[in-house]
Amino acid sequence: MLKVTVELVPFGLEDVRRTISVIEIANIGGTREFGDYRYTIKSDRCGEVEGSLEKFDRNKGAIELLRVILNKEQLEENK
Repeated sequence: MLKVTVELVPFGLEDVRRTISVIEIANIGGTREFGDYRYTIKSDRCGEVEGSLEKFDRNKGAIELLRVILNKEQLEENK
C-alpha cells in the first residue's frame, strides 16, 4: 500500500502542523506490467472518496500513479 499524507505547517512551525488529507492506494491485482488499484482519499474539505484505477503502467512509478488518481478525481468532481 502507498500512503500519502498532506500536512499544513503554518509558518513552518512543525509543532502546530495538522494533517489535511490522506491518500491510501492499494494494489489489488493486475499483471506484472499493469496494475489495478483501489484508493481512498480523505480530506478536510471533501470528506472521503473511494475509487479504482485499472491497467496502470507500473513502469511509470508512484508519483505518476498519484497524479493519475488525483486527475481522475478532479474530472469526476467536475461532472
